[in-house]
Amino acid sequence: MASDDVLNVREAPDKASAVLGALPPDATGVHGTANRRRVGASTWREVECGNLRGWVNERFLAPETMGE
Repeated sequence: MASDDVLNVREAPDKASAVLGALPPDATGVHGTANRRRVGASTWREVECGNLRGWVNERFLAPETMGE
């Protein structure tokens, strides 16, 4: 992901769903919920970050590293 790119957080697990907000590439404090959905070849994960809660394509998520 480019430094000026964002990850759209969507209302539903669908790339055509309304965008509720966006996360920058260096976002921290993003927590995945237990909700996951397979849509075609993609896996979507429900996430929470502050007051924002919605769905993202799981392939764009990476675990946070501690101590960097």
